[in-house]
Amino acid sequence: PLVCVPQTPPPPAPVAEEKEEHIADVVTETVNDIGRTVLKSSHPLEDLKNKYAASVQKFLSGGIIGYAAGAVVKYFSLSVVKAVAVAATGIIIAAAAGLIGKDTSPIIGQVYEEYNKFDAKKAEKEVYKKLDLNKDGKIDHRDVKEVLLRCERMLIKNNLSLSVGSIAGAVAGLIR
Repeated sequence: PLVCVPQTPPPPAPVAEEKEEHIADVVTETVNDIGRTVLKSSHPLEDLKNKYAASVQKFLSGGIIGYAAGAVVKYFSLSVVKAVAVAATGIIIAAAAGLIGKDTSPIIGQVYEEYNKFDAKKAEKEVYKKLDLNKDGKIDHRDVKEVLLRCERMLIKNNLSLSVGSIAGAVAGLIR
């Protein structure tokens, strides 16, 4: 007769820990590589062009797009502020002159009814649950660190040079 003896599975192979990549590490390595290339290469400009042309092109493209977006946002935000100021002034003048005005008690009654349906404690719990990224039951500086780490990972994973160029261009467009 055959006897089945249960075998224990082999232990899992040790997993080499991958070092988490940070933007500062990427920038440091890039600067070091540029320095090594300049010092050791017989044709440093050509070598740098071959290595970094695509990244520089993406950075500049992102910068131009970011600058345009920042300039448009700045232009329209100022236009919106002006339009709201003019509209508010007109409404205040019309209300002061008695040209507009409405009995607000039905609207207030509706708002009050909707307010009574709203469960603030439940909403607060939901908001805290969403903001507590590290799931430790508290919202503190560690949650902010987690947000920054997630942003950094996203930037590194999704084309760092284009992302940084876009951000730099948007800031330049907003402050111009």
